[in-house]
Amino acid sequence: FDDTVRLYDSDTCQCVKLLGCACRDLRTVAFSPDGYRIASAGRNGTIRVFQMPMAERERDIAAARRRIRAVAFSPSGRRMASAGDGPMICIWDVTTGEKIRDLPARPAKIMALVFTSEDELFAGGTDNVIRQWDLTAGRVGYELVGHTGTVAALARDETAGWLISGSFDTTVRIWNI
Repeated sequence: FDDTVRLYDSDTCQCVKLLGCACRDLRTVAFSPDGYRIASAGRNGTIRVFQMPMAERERDIAAARRRIRAVAFSPSGRRMASAGDGPMICIWDVTTGEKIRDLPARPAKIMALVFTSEDELFAGGTDNVIRQWDLTAGRVGYELVGHTGTVAALARDETAGWLISGSFDTTVRIWNI
């Protein structure tokens, strides 16, 4: 519930930089795969993108009118997805800040996003379901069902081909995708 991202040196565990975010009540932070960008968002629906290594503000993206709870970068770092309390998952061109596509998020609030390729995105939310989005077709390909609580975290293991999900039901699931 703050407006600051704190960057720490992993060797010394010391805070080395404070980044002012576009809102109070920060909800999500993501690093691009190459480490060149950081994105943060929260209550006011604005995504702030920083360029590394100097952590300079690159741009603000007025992404939504409602709270953003998840942002994720594609494997190339050229695309970014955002979602939360609003009715859409938005796909952005990171370089320009322009919207590429909207995808319907309902019936859930989206709490977690992860790209597995440039054209495949997984979204989990308050309806306990994980949806696989085909971004080329702009539609859901399939759903992963098994959690009995909100899906709050998603990660991928590229080597094994796994999707890992964490839920308010206190379970972690590993999906062979």
